[in-house]
Amino acid sequence: MSILSDQEREAADKKAESDRELQRSFSKTSHDAKQTDALSESMKVRARSISRSTSVVQVESFEMSTTVAADDVDEGYSAEPRIKDEQREVGSIDGTVYWMYFKAGAGPVLLTITLLSTLVSQGIFHASDLYLTEWTNKNQNKTQDSIDKTEQNNDVIIYSSLIAALFVTALMRSVTWFMMCMRASVNLHNSIFYRILRTPIAFFDNNPVGRILNRFTKDMGIVDEMLPSTGFDLNLTMTQALGIIIVVAMVNPYLIIPAVVLIILSIIVRGIYIKCARDIKRFEGLTRSPVFTHVSTTLNGLASVRAYGAQEAFERQYYVYQNDHSATWFLFICASRTLGLIMDWICVGYIVVISVVLMIFYEGIGGGSAGLAFSSALMLTGMTQWGVRQSAEMESQMTSVERIIEYSKLTQEAALTSDDSHKPPPDWPQKGQIELRNMSLYYEGSDKPVLKNLSCNIKSGEKIGIVGRTGAGKSSIISALFRMVEPKGEIIMDGLSVGSIGLHELRSKISIIPQDPVVFTGPVRRNLDPFGEYSDQSIWSALEEVQLKGAVGDLPGQLDGQLAEGGGNLSVGQRQLVCLARAILRHNRVLVLDEATANVDHQTDALIQT
Repeated sequence: MSILSDQEREAADKKAESDRELQRSFSKTSHDAKQTDALSESMKVRARSISRSTSVVQVESFEMSTTVAADDVDEGYSAEPRIKDEQREVGSIDGTVYWMYFKAGAGPVLLTITLLSTLVSQGIFHASDLYLTEWTNKNQNKTQDSIDKTEQNNDVIIYSSLIAALFVTALMRSVTWFMMCMRASVNLHNSIFYRILRTPIAFFDNNPVGRILNRFTKDMGIVDEMLPSTGFDLNLTMTQALGIIIVVAMVNPYLIIPAVVLIILSIIVRGIYIKCARDIKRFEGLTRSPVFTHVSTTLNGLASVRAYGAQEAFERQYYVYQNDHSATWFLFICASRTLGLIMDWICVGYIVVISVVLMIFYEGIGGGSAGLAFSSALMLTGMTQWGVRQSAEMESQMTSVERIIEYSKLTQEAALTSDDSHKPPPDWPQKGQIELRNMSLYYEGSDKPVLKNLSCNIKSGEKIGIVGRTGAGKSSIISALFRMVEPKGEIIMDGLSVGSIGLHELRSKISIIPQDPVVFTGPVRRNLDPFGEYSDQSIWSALEEVQLKGAVGDLPGQLDGQLAEGGGNLSVGQRQLVCLARAILRHNRVLVLDEATANVDHQTDALIQT
């Protein structure tokens, strides 16, 4: 399977996407033109303000070093992060996707037990039918008095033993299969969760949250709930269909001909169906992501939406996304029902052929054999129709596994810890001196540096303020310092290059108070000391320094008092002070403030700056 790269298909997709974007424009409305213009302008202003406050700004130049030339500025260069189009696979599901799914769920032992229990249970199932047929044919012309009681008791014991063995092996078959699928689901989830946590920050700038949530909600839901049962049904129907064809051929070899015709027709119909169903299912996954993104964005900015009176615009936009998703989902259901209808008529024809053959070539066929052949034919027709639908459904659902595996291959940040030869001393940094040596910074997808040959020396104990216009590169310096984006050149801190040590060892030694304070849902203690490294006395001392001791003391449970999501039960200034207390508690030598006083009152501003 390959990423969609054909030029004609790519051009068609781009044209279709542009058409959809035109249809989704907020300006397309039947309301008064003045109201629409005002609404559009307010939304643009709001979007610009959000993008400035939530994304790392890319710039062309930073006028702190004399090595930055004035002619480096490119007026056509856009510094804003761009949302990438979601990738879509084409063609059939690659065999490696199935292999990775089963590999994630079963080791050699569990896989061997699953295969053996499947083969043994299916063999016992057909062996019991054949034994019952032989038992029926043997006693077909005997009267009640001529039946040997001892032989009949032996037959009952043997048949009962076969049924008991079938129960045990079928139970083992089900348990091992679902255990394998459950382990696969857990391991796939853990793999992409770890990858998401370790992927560079540029990934979150280029991918909306709805796209990520789509993987962890709908796709993981399919792998958790639907794929195991679908796969088990397919496993059951395929093995039973193969066994039934063999059993029917043993009764009358001529009956294998219509069975082969049935299989060929089923394969042809399935091939035609799966070509459209597979891509419809992929498109359904793509149209689902904007729904999650729009709902998440609306909830996060609900106050602004109501303040600007943009409820109707957001509702219309949601309806556009919802209609796109509903259209693809309805198309998928229609294709599935069409497959079922065609397969039902093919199966009816197969039953007619079996009935005619049994009536014409009845010589030498006992009553038990005829009953077995006809009942097996009836069973085969239902299973063939169900098996074809389940095989197509499984391939459609495997697109969710495919999308999950795509995230399991995300690029990762540098190592969290360094080896012993580069490990910094436990008390590093002792002074907090920072030196930049010809440091340049490039954002992903751009060959133009946002910081170019930046050189400066910040001595221990100095308070340095970086001033510049919006987009000058202030936040880019922070990204380079924390290695959110790997810089070129060197950043020396207390004589040690930060690029040679692990990310945990670097970031744990630098404290930051961001422009938008980060407060986690949970107790105050875990917000200030998430790893349980400090005593209650130290925590209270930090709270007292930022004048939050009284506010926390008034909470139910005090340090164990719960903070709402995003710190909703605290003011913006108090949330900023929580971040300051968190930084004070760590006693780091380097403290970074990213416009920390932009959203607070004068009193909190003065407190932070002192």
